[in-house]
Amino acid sequence: MTEITAQAKTQPSKTSSSVFNYTERDGKVYFSISPGRIAVLKFGKSDVSIEKSYLYDTTKEMEKILSFVKYYASNLGYRMVRSDSELIGEYRLHTLLYKIGYKQKQTGTLNWDYDYDTRWYVNVASKILGFWR
Repeated sequence: MTEITAQAKTQPSKTSSSVFNYTERDGKVYFSISPGRIAVLKFGKSDVSIEKSYLYDTTKEMEKILSFVKYYASNLGYRMVRSDSELIGEYRLHTLLYKIGYKQKQTGTLNWDYDYDTRWYVNVASKILGFWR
């Protein structure tokens, strides 16, 4: 397993770093958020899943993950069409629902669609929770 360091071309406006350290193994991407904190991601044809996303619950961590997802997805030929604030809002929604014990099996893993989410209630909640960035 080789660690990869990559320089991003673009990033969300509030993310401070554009250098990414990650490894690829068994169809998953292991992204180093900070020393000792590794997020496990799986990129599919229509979405990316972030396993145990609730473990990375600060806005800074969410934004760093989003910046990496946009970078990596673009290298695969995918583009995130929703705004950064909506995606962060959906992340916060998943984290909140997980922490209050609501359907933890489903809410423990965040799935960001590359395109718009078809669930109207997710879109509304994402806009509201993403507003306070």
